[in-house]
Amino acid sequence: MDSKKHIYAEVDARSRIIIPKETLKQYGIRPGGKLLLSEEPAGIKLHQPITHLKKIYIEPTNKCNLACRTCMRNMWDEPLGQMEKSTFEKIIGSVKALPSPPSIMFGCLGEPLMHPDIIEMITRMKELGSRVELITNGTLLSEEISLKLAKARLDKLWVSIDGAKPESYSDIRLGARLNDVIENVKRLRDLRYIHHTRIGIVFVAMKQNIADLPDVMTLGKKIGAEHFLITNIIPYTEDMIDNVLFSGTSWSDSVKDPSPLSPRIQSTRIPLNEATAEPLYRVLRNWRISNTAGDTSGNLSTCPFIESGATTISWDGNVSPCMPLMRDYTSYRDDRRRFSKKHIIGNILNNSLKELWEKENYLSLRERLQKFDFPPCTSCGGCKLSQTNEEDCFGNEFPTCGGCVWAQGLVRCP
Repeated sequence: MDSKKHIYAEVDARSRIIIPKETLKQYGIRPGGKLLLSEEPAGIKLHQPITHLKKIYIEPTNKCNLACRTCMRNMWDEPLGQMEKSTFEKIIGSVKALPSPPSIMFGCLGEPLMHPDIIEMITRMKELGSRVELITNGTLLSEEISLKLAKARLDKLWVSIDGAKPESYSDIRLGARLNDVIENVKRLRDLRYIHHTRIGIVFVAMKQNIADLPDVMTLGKKIGAEHFLITNIIPYTEDMIDNVLFSGTSWSDSVKDPSPLSPRIQSTRIPLNEATAEPLYRVLRNWRISNTAGDTSGNLSTCPFIESGATTISWDGNVSPCMPLMRDYTSYRDDRRRFSKKHIIGNILNNSLKELWEKENYLSLRERLQKFDFPPCTSCGGCKLSQTNEEDCFGNEFPTCGGCVWAQGLVRCP
């Protein structure tokens, strides 16, 4: 079970801070490197260096076998495809060349289990020493696939479950049956004698399903889930605007860290109001929540992708700083429409990951994002500049991130 780690550093006679070697290696801290110290309400925070690539989100395909009401694909008409072997081989070569193997998350958009080579992809990354996770809707988790995932030593499988009752679940995950998904996850759980693949549940909270949250968590525990992630929907279409929960005081702003003996539960900012109070208090009575919305110090203007040392690679090899910048999309905040323009650093077919990671414009962007000197576009009155991510009232040029719901702790990805 994951639990909070405490690491002690020492201060020598010359006032130099001595950090354990294992920690230096884990966070990519090298002699001559620069570290950002920021003053927070709770004290001083030491950020990991922006030069350290720690995590890669890989999109095997943007195809999916479902038509979920919450999905971004409801508002765009991009071509569908899956990662070619040549593209994945370029990624493998790039990961081999890195100083230490990053963790890998197979997901982004689409259903990863639809890719015919997904087991091989997991196996190859595990052979390089990476920790590997995958997110799925669970419908394709057959007995054969579960056995192969266990033998491939997948570290964690995240399953999206947005309802505790068959009817509430299928009303969101169009084309899926809750009972089938539950049986599929149980089958993987029962294969832990081969390899202990941890199971996580992702719950996308909205007005129509928030009452199901306590029962989803109880159900998740019964089927072997050790990790839970509670996040908000992004309204990509106008018909989803009224389903949005985020606004007002958050239930997770002052909750305590979880016991190491409890399932690990992470939650974004979900307001306390008439619709949410009863199910949220039911959860609090039975569970302890780790608040990972934004920065743990309480400063919500924090990019979770930068703080975790992450980058993303799409199915066609494009490298972007984060999932929100992987493709063009529109979304809504209240009744305001916002267009987010994609930002591509380069393509893995043309440059190695190390070359792209060290590009001057990418480094300078990560430095800007670590300091996060952007206006609070998600909470202001909504000027014209806030309707896109191309410029803002602080004088920042594309990409601007003041309107990013990830940076404000409203949305999270595993």
